[in-house]
Amino acid sequence: MINKIAEKQSSADVKQLQTDDKEITSVIDIADTLIETFSEIFSTSHYSETFQTNKARAERQTLKFNSNNTETYNTPFSMDELLDSLSKSSDTAVGPDDIHYQMRKHLPSEVLHSLLNTLNNIWLTGNFPASWRLSYIVPIPKPDKDTTNPTNYSCPYQLCMQSNGANDQ
Repeated sequence: MINKIAEKQSSADVKQLQTDDKEITSVIDIADTLIETFSEIFSTSHYSETFQTNKARAERQTLKFNSNNTETYNTPFSMDELLDSLSKSSDTAVGPDDIHYQMRKHLPSEVLHSLLNTLNNIWLTGNFPASWRLSYIVPIPKPDKDTTNPTNYSCPYQLCMQSNGANDQ
């Protein structure tokens, strides 16, 4: 935790990658190569043909959803819900905002009310701040594998998909 707060870098930082006999050393190029690799690994092209056919058919169907947005699940969040959510959150790595969950869990009431208003505004309007779409993805080298090969890194599926979604906006 102290190392996270002090922003100390992990000794597992990716220094270089090797693809098609090309050495990649630029941080931006390494990130691009890893995300391209993760995107390919998690691509739907790896699904069976039957699954892809069923998926395409389901995606072509028009959703018939009528709502006047008065359903219980469409109501603004309460302070109790925010506090419950914060209490259940785990201490994950800090994101681009540099705000640790321990800081969020100990916010003064005025700031909690401001945060709640912000979240309810996002919920009701659907206007999600672009800066909140950013995330850090930490590639984890697979044990006893060549760390210069981009296919020898793990990426939690949810994080990779969040990153890809963020870039699509």
